[in-house]
Parts: sequence; C-alpha cells; structure tokens
Amino acid sequence: MALAVAAALFLAPAAQAGVATEAVESLIKMISKASGEVAEKLIKEATKKSPTVARIVEQYGDDAMITLSKHPQRITIVESLGDDAAEAMLKHANIAEEALKLCPDKEVATALKTFSPATGQNLSICATKNALSSEGYKTVVLIAREGGEAAAEKMAKMPPSQLNKVLDTAKTAGIASAVVVVTTTAIYSDGPLEFAQNLYEVGLWILHHPILAVLIFMVIVALIAKFPLIALNIVLWLPKACWKLLTALWRLIRRKKTA
Repeated sequence: MALAVAAALFLAPAAQAGVATEAVESLIKMISKASGEVAEKLIKEATKKSPTVARIVEQYGDDAMITLSKHPQRITIVESLGDDAAEAMLKHANIAEEALKLCPDKEVATALKTFSPATGQNLSICATKNALSSEGYKTVVLIAREGGEAAAEKMAKMPPSQLNKVLDTAKTAGIASAVVVVTTTAIYSDGPLEFAQNLYEVGLWILHHPILAVLIFMVIVALIAKFPLIALNIVLWLPKACWKLLTALWRLIRRKKTA
C-alpha cells in the first residue's frame, strides 16, 4: 500500500482545473481501495490537484470523499454540476447518481439535495416504471419540489397513461398547474389487475394502521348519519362499479382465450 501512496504522490505535480486528468482519476481509484492514514494521504494529495475534490473535502470531510470515490463517475458529475450534486449523492447515493446521469441538470441536483429519502425513492420508482426521458425526469422532480413528498408518492403510483397527462399539463400549462393535477386527481387503474393491486395496497395499509383505519371508519359512519342522501347515492353507485369491474375481467379472460 505504501508503494501505491508513493506512486500517487509522484503523479502530475501541477494542479488541474478539473478532475478529468489521469493523475486525479488514479488518485480517486486508490482512495476507494485505501483506508486509514493511506486514504488520508491520498485525499490530501487529491485536494492539491483538483479544486472540486478540495471543495468536497472542505465542506463534507474526508469520509464524503471516500464515499464518492467508490464510484469515480460521481466526481465527474460533481465537476459538471457543482457541489449540490455532491450533497445529493451523499444523501441519496445510487438514486441521485442514476438520476443525474439520466438528467445532468443543475436545477435537478439542487432539488435532489433537499428531498427526503422517501421522496428520492419515489422519484426513482416513477422514473423506472415510466421509462422517463431526461426532460420527463426533470419535470417530475420540479413537481415534487413544489408539491412535496405527497406529490412524489402519488406520481410513483400513477399508471403511465395518467402520468403522461401530468407531463402534458406541465408542458402546456406549467409546473404549478401540474402540481394541482397531481395533488387533486385520484389515482385510477389502467385495467382490472392494477385495480386489484390498489385494493391490495389499501388492505395492507389498514393492516398496518388499524387505529387510524378505525378512526376514519367512525368519521365515515358519522358523515353517513348526517348526510343520508349522499350515502344512498354512494351505495347505489357501488353495484355499478362492481359490475364494470366484472365486465372488464370477463373481457380480459376472453381476450386471453382468443389470443
């Protein structure tokens, strides 16, 4: 290991404006494999050769540099997008790295560093589920920034057809309008299988939140007692909804048989 340190200290004596030099790349790779005093010496040398590395170490410490060096491309992303990208990747790890590869945008990096881990995870699910483009991913990030964690969670659960409507709204009417659409629109299913999956998720939620579920049930009962006409309309609507579900299932079965 001492030989590795000596080799690193010998490389490229002049400081460079970026990290995309062979000397700095070699140092970063060595840092990812080193530990203890050896890692400290390598990091110190890297700070002399790269202003980006120097800023990372100054703001976030040696441990942050060790974390980022495990994936050398992360340093390149920081060099391109700035320190917000470093903070985003330190907070969200692979999620932020993949997001910034897909959408190398400074505004996205700044938003990602402020998100909770749950929001980052939901945006990752949304991107994977809907095969979002760079532009599409930036749009959902901006919607999550304005609409909060609840908006990110709803977008992660939306079927592709519904999310496409949200993206179209953002393109034609702006992010604020898209946030309104996301936060006020009920999530519907593209087919009976997704409808059944949503029912299953509701059942799981009730199982994990029994007290809250009972409270909600009590509120519903109180509302039914106070507004019997509304309750009657809901009761009359349920058979129609069930009939539509059964019809859709029957059509799906027939398609499979004729296929």
